[in-house]
Amino acid sequence: MRLLVKSYRQLRETLRNQANGYCLLCRQPTQAPRLCYDCQKYLCSRENRCQLCATPLAGEQTICGHCQLKPPPWQRLVVAAHYRGSIIEMVQRLKFKHQSLYAPVLADLLLNSLRGAEPLPELLLPVPLHWRRRLKRGYNQAELIARHLGRALDIPLDTKSLVRHRSTRPQSDLDRQQRRKNLKGAFHFTQVEAQHIALVDDVITTGSTLREICRLLGGHKIKTIQLWVPCYTPPKKLR
Repeated sequence: MRLLVKSYRQLRETLRNQANGYCLLCRQPTQAPRLCYDCQKYLCSRENRCQLCATPLAGEQTICGHCQLKPPPWQRLVVAAHYRGSIIEMVQRLKFKHQSLYAPVLADLLLNSLRGAEPLPELLLPVPLHWRRRLKRGYNQAELIARHLGRALDIPLDTKSLVRHRSTRPQSDLDRQQRRKNLKGAFHFTQVEAQHIALVDDVITTGSTLREICRLLGGHKIKTIQLWVPCYTPPKKLR
């Protein structure tokens, strides 16, 4: 009960700041929606990154050597910010403290990184939660982010075709081989007409979940798969 009251007070303060034209992070006055321009600039990395794994690149390269030799099962990875500091706080408030207003904040950060990422996909697929976890949380945070992106970019959102019908152990406790075994058969996909799809999630850490879904979509002859993820951990973990 005490935790619930604390979460309510934090949410009430955040909503008051947003309504009064204050940045949700630094609490300074701003004319920008949700985050001031300084905080957006601070959070979003502008370095040149590999378009497949987000490894920092020198010069005008677009694909790192590792991905040229061993391409992942997706054709584009779009990320906005390192998973650290204030970003971790926003994601955890979204996922564990019922503060869904942070979903459009994360989506806005990603929108900045999507400039120049044409052609845009025909369909957005949020990474699904198992129904028990969704019931406990009250929503799927990836779906909230995808919904905001879909409205901003006029791209349809599909929340029915990709489902997680088996609950799995947390990936962070497992090695690479255990992760693949843990996720095998966890998802089900119903064929869609779209041949260019973007998978949307909140954070990419090891990349195992998205990799498993991409293999599933590839088996259904989806030609182009993009990953749209606001936050990412160091790229070496995607390998």
